[in-house]
Amino acid sequence: MSINELLDPAHARAWTQLSRTLAELEEALTSHERSRYRLSRTTQSFSPEYRWRDSIASALKELGDIRRRVHAHHLEGLREDLADVIFLSQRAALYVGPFDEDVAEALSILEAEEPELLYESAAQSIAPPRLIVSVSDALIARLAREPHLLHEVSARQFEEIVAELFRKEGFDVQLTQETRDGGTDIIAISNRMNIWQKLVIECKRYAPARRVGIAVVQRLLGVKAQTSANKAVVVTTSSFSRDARAVAHERFWDLDLKAYDDVVGWLRAASP
Repeated sequence: MSINELLDPAHARAWTQLSRTLAELEEALTSHERSRYRLSRTTQSFSPEYRWRDSIASALKELGDIRRRVHAHHLEGLREDLADVIFLSQRAALYVGPFDEDVAEALSILEAEEPELLYESAAQSIAPPRLIVSVSDALIARLAREPHLLHEVSARQFEEIVAELFRKEGFDVQLTQETRDGGTDIIAISNRMNIWQKLVIECKRYAPARRVGIAVVQRLLGVKAQTSANKAVVVTTSSFSRDARAVAHERFWDLDLKAYDDVVGWLRAASP
């Protein structure tokens, strides 16, 4: 399956996500306009308060045009126009954090029309050399007892911990460089019943409230296709967005998503 074939369903989901986000933003702007108008009537304030009206009116007008273009899947100039709407919404004192994040995630997928080669494996043996990581049994035991400490380790330390957990399960693991990692953090290879299996693993050491989105999942699927791996695995200290879980459900044989509870389970199983 080509990368373009992988991206087509992702694009469809991204358009749907963007359309839903814009509808919610329009509703939030309309509600904000009503509440601010009632407040201005009560406080009898005029000139400074009327600035937010102009901002909301401009944002709603531009948003209506953008929603028609999103419905038609017209991408050209969309990022700039959406940035204008977000700016106008902020100017009207509307908190736009969640909307801004959802818009950015959808656009990151939609703008990937010509996928670049994220990772190209060099000529290699069937199994790369085993990596000895700086993760002791004592550390694993401590994390198994106090898993909340996962949120205090660095991103690189989390990658090393995950690599060691896979090594303990019999995989030969290779941790990639911290920079220019080719789109994956760990390559894990096993040979069970004389059947070789290659996993590409991406680790995300996120705060509990920060979910891993669909963009991360789609990028790793692209790496899987380019490296001829058997499966892509995303491991996080948080959880996954609804769209990311939907992709995993559709691509069950290609993709696994492992959240905080899964990592805690691995730690407890590996704890001496």
